[in-house]
Amino acid sequence: MLSVAFFFLEIIMDYFLNALRQYLYGIGWLVICITFCITSFKLFDKFTPVDFKKELEEKNIAFALFVGLFLFGLALGTLIFAGMSS
Repeated sequence: MLSVAFFFLEIIMDYFLNALRQYLYGIGWLVICITFCITSFKLFDKFTPVDFKKELEEKNIAFALFVGLFLFGLALGTLIFAGMSS
């Protein structure tokens, strides 16, 4: 009877550890994605001749969409890479 209980406990712990590992993978890739987006935005800002802050303060909608889609593409690419590598 005790061995059956340990068997079920082992199965439950295995499922729990697998779920915990997947959550930690997800959090890790999320941190990598956010860090990559912030770094790439700063590099993109440094190497383009346009003043990002001035354009966004003037409420330039086209520029805001361009920057938003740029960051969305980077985030999506990083997450797709994370999905394929995990």
